[in-house]
Amino acid sequence: MKKVTGVLIFLAIIGGIGAGIYGIIMMFIELPKEMMWYLSRGDMSALFMLIPLILVPGSIIFALWIMYSVFIKPGRVNKRMQASGTKSVGFVKSLAQTGTYINEQPEVKFTVEILQDNGSMVEAEVKTIVALTDLAQLQPGVPIPVVYNPTTMECIFDNTPDTERLQDMIDRYQSSRDPRGLTYSERVEIRKHGIQTPAIIQDMKITGEQVGDKHAVVISIELPVTVLGSVQVVSREVFCAPAMLSELQIGKIINVQLLPAHPERFAIINQVTKDGL
Repeated sequence: MKKVTGVLIFLAIIGGIGAGIYGIIMMFIELPKEMMWYLSRGDMSALFMLIPLILVPGSIIFALWIMYSVFIKPGRVNKRMQASGTKSVGFVKSLAQTGTYINEQPEVKFTVEILQDNGSMVEAEVKTIVALTDLAQLQPGVPIPVVYNPTTMECIFDNTPDTERLQDMIDRYQSSRDPRGLTYSERVEIRKHGIQTPAIIQDMKITGEQVGDKHAVVISIELPVTVLGSVQVVSREVFCAPAMLSELQIGKIINVQLLPAHPERFAIINQVTKDGL
């Protein structure tokens, strides 16, 4: 029964499209004849018959352009960029909804700072449809995988990212920005051989030292008994941007990654950001 209903719906759609095309063709055949008949008798009001002859094709062209821009062009651009673009990681700088919705999901325009292979940053914009449930997580500073053209700065989201390579790029960038923090080799060692565990922030002390907009903070965390065989508190100094400071509160449970031999050199992995730890 469902199969028959589907066939009938398909035939109804085809019939409707056919009837519409037939009506448009007949309008373009008959309307000019009727208009010329009235004009031959001096009735200049017949010129108003030109309006549908202009509006109908204009509306069709506009509708086709909208369909191409929304459904066809993004797919072609995405395919071309995935094949020839440069893969990297972009850090969200700002975001705003464009006002366009597809399947009740908003289109969002992101301004991102893209990390290049040489460690420098370039700015680009990328638009994509974002699920409402994911929108709250995509805040300034969050890293997202991107594919971009270094010449035109055309940019799209990367649907098939090499997460290992991107994380390596982030590790290099973060270690270069914080000489007293985790070194690149430490970050790689922790990422490849460390264990992940929840921890509780026991204490935070701002030392007063500042580098740029980052403040030096001594963070103490309590590790559960499952990590080292007993509950232990370890501390280390980090430089935190204001956005990160607002996320780190005493008593908050965070996720960390560490090597059991050196638990004091832990890495916070709640959310890797450009200004992260």
